[in-house]
Amino acid sequence: MRDRNRTRRLKGEKDEAQDIRSFKMVGYNNASERYEGIWTYTMSTAIMTLNGTSADGGKTVSFAASFDNEGKVKEKLNIVMRQIDHDHFVADLRGTMPDGKLGPRLETTYTRKK
Repeated sequence: MRDRNRTRRLKGEKDEAQDIRSFKMVGYNNASERYEGIWTYTMSTAIMTLNGTSADGGKTVSFAASFDNEGKVKEKLNIVMRQIDHDHFVADLRGTMPDGKLGPRLETTYTRKK
């Protein structure tokens, strides 16, 4: 994540009848000295905000993320993004349960289509 901002437009398929599109923008804010970002996708009107830090110059960034769900309740996630190389990154999302304990986990590996 050496570039100032990175944007990704992604497309996947949930099934044959429905494709899923997302937009992710992440960058380093010099003023706050933190990584910040937004994620959106077609399955929701919510915009998830991310705020994080890195101990290795941006190759791995740990984010606290949140969005308001359909029930108007703030959902919280822990996200670790790992930049493998220019063509691959991994996003590891971990939910937080209402009692504050870690909840479900989803790890996704993204590969740039050439």
